[in-house]
Amino acid sequence: MGDFYSVSFSVDGNTLASGNADKKIRIWNANNGEHLHTLKGHTDGVYSVSFSPDGNTLASGSADQSVSVWNANTGELIRDLWGHTDWVRSVAFSPDGSIIASGSSDGTVILWKY
Repeated sequence: MGDFYSVSFSVDGNTLASGNADKKIRIWNANNGEHLHTLKGHTDGVYSVSFSPDGNTLASGSADQSVSVWNANTGELIRDLWGHTDWVRSVAFSPDGSIIASGSSDGTVILWKY
């Protein structure tokens, strides 16, 4: 599985997401450790993962300079967001879940309405 760069619990505490050096995101049942999904799409390490407030969406930030938005229940990619020119080091949802903030090594923070 490689190095783990980031982990995030869903708000209800039942699901855990991990961002990994192997370019993948893994979704786990936090109660019993069961692996639920592996999300593939990034082309470099995943440095940040964050669940939306309702737990249905996951955002990820990668060294490939992208932010990806995923259906946390099915593992399906919803969309990729491009705009940074260096590694995306952090992602977070607004309290109402309508905006994703991403911070990058390029010295910028971008707010995304997805």
